[in-house]
Amino acid sequence: MSVLNNRITAVVAGSVLVVGLGATGAVAGDLIGSADIRDGGVHRVDLGDGINARIANKATDREISGLSAQVAALEDRVAALEAQDASGVNTNWVAKEGAQIIDANTVKVQNAGTTAGSSVEILNLDLPVQATKTVEFTYMLADGATYGGGSPRVFLEVNGSYVNTFDANPEDAGSENADGSFTKTWTIPVNGRVGNAGVVQDSGVGSITVTNLVISGQPISFQ
Repeated sequence: MSVLNNRITAVVAGSVLVVGLGATGAVAGDLIGSADIRDGGVHRVDLGDGINARIANKATDREISGLSAQVAALEDRVAALEAQDASGVNTNWVAKEGAQIIDANTVKVQNAGTTAGSSVEILNLDLPVQATKTVEFTYMLADGATYGGGSPRVFLEVNGSYVNTFDANPEDAGSENADGSFTKTWTIPVNGRVGNAGVVQDSGVGSITVTNLVISGQPISFQ
């Protein structure tokens, strides 16, 4: 046999060997399953960077998905609290001695000097409230009335306990407005539902007109 024929034979034989090995490897790879791998036999370090990155991304995706679900649940709870049916809030306020309801947004409490106190009250406001929300109202002093000593104040009965706008920083008369009135804001300390509520002048003389009462974001109608 010539040298040329010997070389051709060698090349063909080598090609057949490579093809055979390639086919054998592919078949072997297809046949390897989880049952062929000993528990704990493969570690992250044995895997390529691409596979490790995909594993890490999937773990992060699961964590983000879990956190997103928790945030969505909290947002739903807050929305449910804030969106409770405001139309169910009662408006049957009653003016006690020395007080009067002027209109849906305005009441007047006044003492003649001999009256112990004056108030406009409701037995069951039926309004949900949240801690960190506020009570806000505007008031005008007249006929010698002065701020202080519980005049004026707004009280709320929340889940059986009474809280009022003089509980914290009673010296704070509120912000003075251009017309001489004041706007008082007070932070509600507890979550719950308001039952009894009132606008009160506890002591002193003169009259106090209270307008635009807003409790936990809900404008209050007195009638």
